[in-house]
Amino acid sequence: MKRKSIIVLVSIIIGAVFLLPACHSGDHTGETLIENASVYIVSENVAAGDVIMALEGQKYKSHPDSSLAPTEAADDVILTPGGPRYRSHYFQEGVENPWAPVETTSILLSANNKTVDLTYRADIEIKAGEAASNILLINTTLEDIRSLKLYAVDLPNGIAIKERARWHGSLPSLIAPVIIIEVSQDIQVQEYSFEIGLEINDVDFGVIPCRLEVLPGL
Repeated sequence: MKRKSIIVLVSIIIGAVFLLPACHSGDHTGETLIENASVYIVSENVAAGDVIMALEGQKYKSHPDSSLAPTEAADDVILTPGGPRYRSHYFQEGVENPWAPVETTSILLSANNKTVDLTYRADIEIKAGEAASNILLINTTLEDIRSLKLYAVDLPNGIAIKERARWHGSLPSLIAPVIIIEVSQDIQVQEYSFEIGLEINDVDFGVIPCRLEVLPGL
């Protein structure tokens, strides 16, 4: 009888463990904090046409058609009063845009009965030794964004992520950090996966999946 009671007690404990709610810890393996941008941009102070280039040392130039510009790419980020846009999504009256659209994905994240609407590039093709831009357009819809932290999970060797700039919308619930994904010259040509997490107002909303296909460099 005593042995039977012990077995029942152990079963209850095991069942209770499996019923515990799942949680996302900020101290999981392979987590790398993405340092906040040193450049902060508010919508009222943006000069339309300013550009954030993906490569280091090419942060800004005054106009997208400047003769001093380095090689242009579809995912160069152009600042507009309505928020950052990829070069392929930037249109001017009477000017043809020859770039193929950059594909983006929208996802809803929830935590503590709060929801975040996030649009970003989930799949990126990039050549070894180059860099790509990724705009994380974040809208909390109801709550003002007072703080934002980004982190990468299981980031492969040879890949680095930097936040180049952070745009604040006219609404306090809207923010768009611009991150740059850099790939080393000697990285192996293959497909890589990692995750980017975000913490808003001290609430961890979990991670979003990212896939990077590295192609042979020049």
